[in-house]
Amino acid sequence: MEFMGIDPTSTPVFLLYAYDWQMMSVLPHFRHKIKWFAKLCTALPQNSSKGAETFLNELSMMGKT
Repeated sequence: MEFMGIDPTSTPVFLLYAYDWQMMSVLPHFRHKIKWFAKLCTALPQNSSKGAETFLNELSMMGKT
């Protein structure tokens, strides 16, 4: 599953961190979600696809409302 050209299932967590900080300037209203995702990344094994999918699903839900 890709999100804005990044496949979270094969991207090292530290790269996701860097990408999250980039997104924070682009999408300020997603800031709390991105912080939540960063916490999730530290709690789960690296490259966990389940956590990334949950985050992407929530992002797409937020876009629909």
